[in-house]
Amino acid sequence: MGTVTQKFITPALNNPQVYARAVLDACPDGLVSFDGNLRIVLVNQGFIALTGLDRDALIGGSIDTLGVQIDRNFVSSSVSFAFGASRSCRALLHEAIDCAPPAEAGGEVLKLISAGGRVIAMRVVFAETADCSRLLVFRDVTKESRARRRKNDFIAHAAHELRAPLKGIHGFAELMQLGVYPEAERRGLLESVRQESAQMLSVVNELLDISALEVGSDSRAGHVGVMISEWVDRMVANFLPPPKRQKPLLFNLCGMSEVKIDYRKMHRAMHHIFSNAYEYSPAGGDVIVVCREQTRDDRAGVVIEVRDKGIGMSLADQDRLWASFSSGLNGSDVPSTGLGLSVTRHIVEEFGGIITLSSRSGVGTTVRIWLPAVKKDIAPQA
Repeated sequence: MGTVTQKFITPALNNPQVYARAVLDACPDGLVSFDGNLRIVLVNQGFIALTGLDRDALIGGSIDTLGVQIDRNFVSSSVSFAFGASRSCRALLHEAIDCAPPAEAGGEVLKLISAGGRVIAMRVVFAETADCSRLLVFRDVTKESRARRRKNDFIAHAAHELRAPLKGIHGFAELMQLGVYPEAERRGLLESVRQESAQMLSVVNELLDISALEVGSDSRAGHVGVMISEWVDRMVANFLPPPKRQKPLLFNLCGMSEVKIDYRKMHRAMHHIFSNAYEYSPAGGDVIVVCREQTRDDRAGVVIEVRDKGIGMSLADQDRLWASFSSGLNGSDVPSTGLGLSVTRHIVEEFGGIITLSSRSGVGTTVRIWLPAVKKDIAPQA
């Protein structure tokens, strides 16, 4: 056994109380223990790290002592139907600790929210011994709470986006059941059904795209090196603009720079950006594409800019632009799932790139995609 082990570990093993305290302090969860008289006998380091409260001010104190300190630093709320709708942590602690163990004992009964948005969940363990009658366990659930909130928002938005076309299809089907329509009207109703179902399919496809990209299920095995100048040339040449609109004007200054991308995904991302540039400039005007070399943080790369002279957007809209379902920006009535830019951002970031946007309401928008260049090996000189 080494010198360090003999000096620190052996005394702890010989002293069960010291050993137990060391184990409890190593626990990342916060622990507060009450004796048979409901006096605080233990506060571990995890609780201090989570809450920032003073251990010395708590030891020997009561439920009220803990509740008052928590109320000064957190907003509390009950998450159990077994307890009332009290607002203060002090009152909720009394309800949780003073009563008999509820049917769902061991479950979370209290959440604490700090001014910075940190969320801490508390549960009660009923030990009912002289040395430890109650044990409060505190755990940081900030990430889980945010993920749950994002999931709930996502589901709510998805349901809303799918409900509208479903109602449309249902309504048109009812109209067609009411009687025989002239051929022209029947075709019109069928076309409306087709458009609504296409909108639903678009929402579902983009939901699947986001799900696959966010969980990382899309493999990077499809990334290949491409000469970006040639790829952009083909992308612009093959893009079909809306009727009576000209193809994008291309200024290709990328030279011989090579990047690694997945053809299918990058085509999807750029097609969405091109389509937006036209859809959000209904009054016309050129859509300009510029491809040039650009160093970022001492790393060689290329930037692809797509500029339009459309309706633009306000700063407030730009703040929420990359969130899923962010349609209807700047009061626009352009039909959109609001998922395209979120998918595009995920694709660009998968390639190690960065996507940014600048816009002025009534002037236009510029989207920039920066991609890192492939490092080229320099052959040694003979």
